[in-house]
This record gives sequence, C-alpha cells and structure tokens, in this order.
Amino acid sequence: MPKNEETMMEQPLVTIVVPVYNAEDHLTQCVDSLLDQTYTNIEIVLVDDGSSDSSAALCDGFAAGYGTVRVIHQHNQGVAVARNTGLEASNGVYVSFVDSDDWLEPAAIATAVEASERNHLDLYIMGYRRVLEQRNGSNPELIEVVGTDGAGAIHTIDDVRSARCQNKLCALDAAGFLYSCWGKLFRRAWVGATRFLAGDSYGEDSIFVLDCLNQGGLIQVGTVPLYDYREQATGLVRGFRPNKPHDIAVLHDHLLSFYDQSVLTADNLSFQQRRCAEDVLWAMDTAFTTKPGITLDQRLEFLRKLSNVPSRRFCLRGAKKAASSRELKVLFLLNSGMLWMMYLKRRLKQQ
Repeated sequence: MPKNEETMMEQPLVTIVVPVYNAEDHLTQCVDSLLDQTYTNIEIVLVDDGSSDSSAALCDGFAAGYGTVRVIHQHNQGVAVARNTGLEASNGVYVSFVDSDDWLEPAAIATAVEASERNHLDLYIMGYRRVLEQRNGSNPELIEVVGTDGAGAIHTIDDVRSARCQNKLCALDAAGFLYSCWGKLFRRAWVGATRFLAGDSYGEDSIFVLDCLNQGGLIQVGTVPLYDYREQATGLVRGFRPNKPHDIAVLHDHLLSFYDQSVLTADNLSFQQRRCAEDVLWAMDTAFTTKPGITLDQRLEFLRKLSNVPSRRFCLRGAKKAASSRELKVLFLLNSGMLWMMYLKRRLKQQ
C-alpha cells in the first residue's frame, strides 16, 4: 500500500461543510484553502443553496476536478438548512463548517485534529483572524482573536448548569469563541442529532453551538489564528432584513435559557446584557439604510418589533455600555412611535 494511503487510514476523516449562496467572488479562494490543507484525509461538502450566479458551476467544477469534493444542489432554503444538509451528508469522525467567503490557514485542520485526538476533545476552537474590509477599497483591518489562558488548557464542561461551567462558558462567549459555528472542529458523535434551527439567518450558529454544549464536553481554544473570517460591510449580519427582529427574539430566548443569570459573575452578566442590547441596536441601525424598495412603513414596523422584543428589559440593562449611538439608546428606551418617525425621516433625509 502506498505510504500516503497508509497515512490517510491512520488519520480520522474530517468533513468540511461549506454552505454556498451567490458566492462567486470568494468561493475559489475558500475551496482552494481547503484543498491546500496539510491534513490529507478530508472530504469537502459544498452545499449550493439555489445560487443564481456562477457559484453552482464553480461547485461542479471543483467536484469534477477533485475526488475529495462533493457538491449538493438544493433550492434556496437559507444557511441553516444548507449546513444541516451538509451535516447529514457528512461521513467524518469530525466535522467543520467554513463560510464560503472565508478561508483556512494550511495547518488549520491538522492542528485541530492533532489536539482533538491527543486530548479526546469534543470541540476544538481555532484562533481566528477578523478581516475587516473597508468601504473605500483600502487594505482590510486585521484583528486576531486567540486563546489567552495558556497553551494546552482544556475546559471540562461536566455540569453545564453549575456556576463554574456557566461562568467558564460565558467567559469564552465574551472572548468571541462561541457565537459562531465556523472556526471549530466538532466531534460528530458529540454533535449527534443537534441541528441548526431552520429559517433563522441571524444567530442560528450561536444557537447550534449552545445546543451542543448543553450536554457538556471537553473544549480547547487554539492560541494561533487558523481561520480567516471576512467581514464585509454589506454582509448578511449587517444588512436590513424584515425578519431579523424574529431571529433576534429566538436567539435571545436561547441565550436567556442557557445562561443562569443567578450564578453568573457581575462581569459575565454585564456582557450578556450588553451583547443582547447590541443585537437590537445594531439591527435598528440597518433601518436607515439606503437599500431600495423598503417603504417608510416597513422601516417603522421593523423598529417597532425591535423595540418590543421579549428580551427588552434585559437589553435595556445593557444599553448604556453598548457600542451604539446615544440617540438610538434613548429612542429604544422611550419607544415612541412618533419619535421613531421623526428620527427615521431625519436620518433618511441626511443620506
């Protein structure tokens, strides 16, 4: 048997799931980074979620050219369903999710698998690099987010409702390691029947990670950036979507159910309050976009729903420290339809 085949038999298979929707601008860079991994026993599952650009053809080209690539075409159902489709099709001992506009460093999977096998991990969290693209086309700003609690530190989540585990997980959350499904290596048996919440496009990956963690597990956070996360000014998270208030309400319901406020430290509780407030305030800010086809009434209804999310009281406790304008914070507090109308007209007139 050739040596490389022997090596692959010794390596556990890793499935990398890439949800693809109208991603022609960045898909090649993404998939090339997966094909260039130093770890060889990989299957790449591209899930084309009804793309209307050349993404579907690009996916087919990769599948035709590389035996490690499979493509699944489906009609558009959203990123959550696309990830579920890839997860259902996965054969790996481990599974990892990569967004179609992001990319991996060459040693990413090898580093994650080596740590997971050595320490019997359920979840390995890669350090990552935020690549903040600039509207003026200048070089992107780069921000590294890596573990700082010492190389090799293992987090044992053996009683997820205990004060120790709640505060450990909340601290990891506050450090930016639990809000996404990308940049992680999941043991597939640990994921089990957990799936992404269909229909949601904001916070669905946070919910997935929390649902996995509900059963406890062994976790390690990497100390070097292995995942490159492209943040685009026009991305899904920042854009105006009429159903975002619903998605935020669902996310906050899961967060407030997962974290027991009575056992969180003051700092951790403050973080959750601020985080929820920013979800609402940042979404409010998208109501003033110049995106065509959005009526004044639709914008007002959007603001009304956000102002009255079920988590409103919790969010208001964190609004003071939230990274948002003072005007929006005051309007959120007062929650007056007349004031929202006046402010909305002024903001739109200024653009």
